[in-house]
Amino acid sequence: MKCADCQELLSAFLDHELEGREALMVAEHVAGCADCAQELEELRLTIRLLGQVEPVRRTPAPAVRPIQQRSPWAVWGTLAAAAAAGAVMAWALWPQASADPAPAMAAQPNVQAAPSDPAAGYAAIAVSASRR
Repeated sequence: MKCADCQELLSAFLDHELEGREALMVAEHVAGCADCAQELEELRLTIRLLGQVEPVRRTPAPAVRPIQQRSPWAVWGTLAAAAAAGAVMAWALWPQASADPAPAMAAQPNVQAAPSDPAAGYAAIAVSASRR
């Protein structure tokens, strides 16, 4: 067995995950190779030291303050600002009426609804132009 192959299997060897022939090959290689024996001993020491470490117990800090803890004034203030912005947008986009409605009305055709025709199934619309 080559050293690179053995070193890939050392962790599994220590965890007793290797079976039969493979475990025997790693054990024989480590017995005859000082480098791999040193690597195996370092892994054993690492496992022993990690077993002595006390686990860290931290409570995560909330990233954002929950909405239940927000002041009612902050919520209402946000809603009022949004409503005010909506009102300003509606006012800015609303079509403005002209000062003299007569020219605008003269250009529009006169539309009148005619009596419905029961045979046709829907109302006929007569459109007559204001200039005849």
